[in-house]
Amino acid sequence: MSLNRKELDILEELSREEKLTLGYLSEKYEVSERNIRYSIDNLNYYLTKFSFQEIGIKKGELNWRSSRERLEEFIQSIDIDNYIFSKEERENYILIKYLFSENTTITEIEKYLKVSRPTIKKDIISLNEYLKEFELEFVREENGINIKGKEKKLRHLKLLKLLEYLDIKDNKIIFLSKIYLTEKEELEVIKKYVGKIDTTLFYNLLFKIEKALSVKFDKQFEKLIYIYLIPTVERIEKNFIIKKKDNSEFLKNLTDYKVIKNILKEIIPEDLEFEFLHLTEYFISGYYSDDFSENISLVKEFVEKFSEIISQSLNFEFYNNLEYREEILKYLLPAVYRIKNNFFLIKTERKVEINKNIYEKIREAVIVCNSIMKEPFREDEIEYLTEISEKYIKREEEGKISLAKLMELIKKNADIYDEKKLEEEIMKAFKNKIENILLKKYVA
Repeated sequence: MSLNRKELDILEELSREEKLTLGYLSEKYEVSERNIRYSIDNLNYYLTKFSFQEIGIKKGELNWRSSRERLEEFIQSIDIDNYIFSKEERENYILIKYLFSENTTITEIEKYLKVSRPTIKKDIISLNEYLKEFELEFVREENGINIKGKEKKLRHLKLLKLLEYLDIKDNKIIFLSKIYLTEKEELEVIKKYVGKIDTTLFYNLLFKIEKALSVKFDKQFEKLIYIYLIPTVERIEKNFIIKKKDNSEFLKNLTDYKVIKNILKEIIPEDLEFEFLHLTEYFISGYYSDDFSENISLVKEFVEKFSEIISQSLNFEFYNNLEYREEILKYLLPAVYRIKNNFFLIKTERKVEINKNIYEKIREAVIVCNSIMKEPFREDEIEYLTEISEKYIKREEEGKISLAKLMELIKKNADIYDEKKLEEEIMKAFKNKIENILLKKYVA
């Protein structure tokens, strides 16, 4: 019997875990334990055939003492004729081919996947449901089938798929390691696609923009915008141009726009105004500027309502904490543009889990306040607001003094040399948190 993705996934998990149970795998894959045993028998047939160690079963526990390297060696030894592609594998392969490879034909796909044309057509119908999320669809034309729809959405989809195969290290593109059969083929398609674009200038351009605007992009945002430039340049070279921008007048009046355009014209023709406006909106979603006045009234309204609600629900004084409100404001102003363009910050692994109770209260408050904003907040924003709120609660619990707040008070009183007044205001703001420190002064 031919191997399939479920069986390789089981083997991959066994290479990471010392032991797995039949019960666990049965529940995970929603099949009977007998079905899992059949899969193990099939795996063992091919493991033995290619001189690899078999999977052991004892009292319902599975173990396979092997390394990641040996797993990859085994997968590489599998002939495509001994493998059945899953529906998910077929669909992703089809999507990658039509997104990144020119002149793709159903015949070509049919031959590689070893399935009939009706099956491929069913997969394309299924993919069309997925593409609806991006306002895209497969369209039959004289030269074959192509993905059509809004240019902005198409580039966004290309970005999402590229992120599955690319990373940025030492300011250069690297290709992620893939072990499964279709993934390896897909990676080759991606390599050819990226290889046609001169990306050597990208990092230097980003650095120039940072320097010119006196900002520092988050590393994850930097990676996002770097990779996004690949489909942008590719589509422009093929004469697929963005020709409108709903908030173009606001963007044109930004000093940032002029700076970004002047730098990016090294890779984008200078006369493509809406391309520069579009990219400007992407860039300003990566940092805060005092010039971002377009949405400030809406964001201020949101912050006021939001801080009022969570002050009550979490029984903590957020509403009158100007530092807290300012931090949220500075986060949300660029975030509005990320939400609008579905341009997300790539998540890194959390060092500390967020408090579930705080998260739920924040989520409820966001739902209430969402009507204020033009675009509904995503999970990214809810989680970040949770992190900010939790930070202030912990600071209070740990008795820590905000340097920003302390400096605010000092600056407020700096023009009046009245040490007693300054101390009184600090004591009023922080109560007994710094009492001992002040007492030491008088004891000495």
